[in-house]
Amino acid sequence: MASVRPESSLWGNIITCTEIALHVYEIVAEYKSGIVIPTEQAEELLSPKAIALGNEKDGYLHYEDDQKSMIPAYELLQKDLITDSNFKEKYGTPEQLEKEGPFFVPEYFGTLEEPQTSPWGDIAKTNAIHHGIGLIEGEGNTALAVHQTIADLFLSDLARQHAETEGNYLFYTLDANCAIPIYELSASHPQVLELIIDEDSLVHTLCEDFPRLRRFS
Repeated sequence: MASVRPESSLWGNIITCTEIALHVYEIVAEYKSGIVIPTEQAEELLSPKAIALGNEKDGYLHYEDDQKSMIPAYELLQKDLITDSNFKEKYGTPEQLEKEGPFFVPEYFGTLEEPQTSPWGDIAKTNAIHHGIGLIEGEGNTALAVHQTIADLFLSDLARQHAETEGNYLFYTLDANCAIPIYELSASHPQVLELIIDEDSLVHTLCEDFPRLRRFS
């Protein structure tokens, strides 16, 4: 069984199956895609923590794309066991996965730490909006705080240019500069979308204060 490709999956019938390392398969199934590894080989390939986070079915551990697939990808890339060049290009380096992992799989990579200080001094209070995003209060200022990892994944160069930085966070005072990250993050984070009271007013602010964005409105 160890050398046999999986014939079924947690995600429905298998459409494509590619061996990306010895006994490691990247599959596309009816409903989802991800990485599949025979359970009896997993102890040789993965750490106990990674094994515990896999979902088992019919003798195979499953790691879903856009979530847990980063776990085996990270460990296998660290050990230089991946033989498929397309897979390497898709996931990048272990260092890149270490950086992005806390957002996608905090139960394995750990959480994004909250901001400790701001460009204006100590932070008295942080109201979390989502993992790595919050409203901070301190030293007479209230601002939106966005972790650098979130910014790299979801914010444009223009949004990052209008931030003030401190540590691993970007900060936006609650004025026109805050409109860009709020607008951009609302597309990927429902919790941020809920903060928008009047979308027309937000778009008007963007167009008036940032003419470069008018062609996108």
